Amino acid sequence: MYAEAITDFSKALELNPSGPKSYNYFYYRANSYYSLKMDANAVKDFTQAISLKPDFAEAWYYRCTSNFYLGQKDLSLSDLNKALELDPTNTKYLNFKSANFK
Repeated sequence: MYAEAITDFSKALELNPSGPKSYNYFYYRANSYYSLKMDANAVKDFTQAISLKPDFAEAWYYRCTSNFYLGQKDLSLSDLNKALELDPTNTKYLNFKSANFK
C-alpha cells in the first residue's frame, strides 16, 4: 500500500513538481516513506514540503520524528521546536517533546 502511494505521489510530482499544492505530494510521499521506516527518504521529502510551505507544522513535526529515529537528536529537537512555534498547543508535539527531550 505505501509503496504504491510512493509511486503515485512520485508520478504526481513529475507532472507538477512546483505547483501550488505540490507540498502536499512531498508531504504524503514522505509519510509513506516514514511508514515504511525509510526515514532518510522521509526527511528529504519533508524538507521539500517545508521549503514550499514553511508554516507547515505537521511537516516540521514528522521531519523531527524521522530525524529522531535516524539518531539526529539535535536536528530533531530543532524541528520539534519549530513545529511547536507554529502550533504551540498541539498535544502530539508536546507529548513527543516531554517523552524524548527531558
